[in-house]
Amino acid sequence: MVALPKLHRKLLRDLTSARAQFGAVVLIIVVGIATFVGSYEAY
Repeated sequence: MVALPKLHRKLLRDLTSARAQFGAVVLIIVVGIATFVGSYEAY
């Protein structure tokens, strides 16, 4: 196994523990970008 710095291990641990929250943020960003592109393409 590759040795990871302590901050990287903490980041991975935090992401796995807050997976639902991380997914919700990514979903909101994707919906916002899709809304912007859709409204931009409409005009």
